[in-house]
Amino acid sequence: MEQVTLGSGLSAGALFVAMGISALITSVFIWIGALLAKVEGAGFVRSLAVAILNSIIGWITIVALGAAGVPLPACLLIGFVITLFLIRAIFGTTWGKAFLTWLFALVAQIIVAIVVGIGGFAMFGGFSR
Repeated sequence: MEQVTLGSGLSAGALFVAMGISALITSVFIWIGALLAKVEGAGFVRSLAVAILNSIIGWITIVALGAAGVPLPACLLIGFVITLFLIRAIFGTTWGKAFLTWLFALVAQIIVAIVVGIGGFAMFGGFSR
């Protein structure tokens, strides 16, 4: 059986594992954000649902709109609105509390991006000199 790889040699399975770990990390930050924003229905399962759906819908949105020629800043803005809608709908909360919760999700994404960036840098020889 042939292994499916992406351009960098990363297997598709490894990509899904990385996305799952990212969703778990993000869901913890969403959960903390929801608790601090005093969202009534705050719970880990709902936070995980937001993280997974946000990841799937976010990638689909960016790829589809990008392929249609929509500039990246507009894609990101649309993704932001979709994320707020998801948080608001899944937690059943206000737009303000959804925004505060989203801020913690943003922090998680920044942390994940830094860790993945450092890991990729180290993996591909950035630290070997």
